[in-house]
Amino acid sequence: MSRSSDPRLPVRIVPAGTALPPDGLVLRGASPQGRRHPTGCGCCAPRSLVSKALSAAWLARARACTPLSAELVVATEDAPSVRAALASDALLRARFRLADGGPIAVNA
Repeated sequence: MSRSSDPRLPVRIVPAGTALPPDGLVLRGASPQGRRHPTGCGCCAPRSLVSKALSAAWLARARACTPLSAELVVATEDAPSVRAALASDALLRARFRLADGGPIAVNA
């Protein structure tokens, strides 16, 4: 495994049903869209279920509640939802990056 100068935790998105490491995350039926403030203010918008799940996984890792691994593996049937959450949530963009090094943009 090569080291990166990027301190963010890599996220690898895999199909649902894939065997996961102990700190893997399974997302089922989670939509990246939450209710938005009428002006579209990102800081006032409630966070989506995907954003909350990824943040909880990051906090568990930061608090040493899960084993430290080189990346977070996310199993989901809806990879675009995970990419959308990573692209639209400023906290997630600060904490995570895609493991394959590709852009996080939803329609890249």
